[in-house]
Amino acid sequence: MRYYKAASFYTLSKPASIQAEVLQNGPIEVSFQVYQDFYAYKSGVYKHTTGKLVSRHSAKIIGWGAQGETNYWIVANSWGDTWGMNGYFWIAFGDYGINNTGVAGLPAV
Repeated sequence: MRYYKAASFYTLSKPASIQAEVLQNGPIEVSFQVYQDFYAYKSGVYKHTTGKLVSRHSAKIIGWGAQGETNYWIVANSWGDTWGMNGYFWIAFGDYGINNTGVAGLPAV
C-alpha cells in the first residue's frame, strides 16, 4: 500500500483563483449553505426558493459554465447519481458561500 501526503495546502475564495486551480491541478473542495429545497434539486442553476437553512455541505467543484448572464460552478455532489443531474449540480459563483471555503492541495511525491 502506498501512502501520500500533502506537499502544500491552501484556500481559495475568488472565482478567478478557483478557475485557475481547477485548470492547473483539478477539482477543489468547497463548503456551502444548504436549504431544504436543495434536496429536491433536479437541473439548471440552483436557486434557493423555499425552506429553511438546514446546514452546510461539502462538495467538489470540477468546472464552470455560463447560462445567460449567470456564471456557475459545475459541482460533483456525494449523494449518488440519482440526485440532481446524475450526481452533479450547478450553482452561481458566490451563492450560498460556495466561494468562501475553497480548499486545494498538492501531493508530495
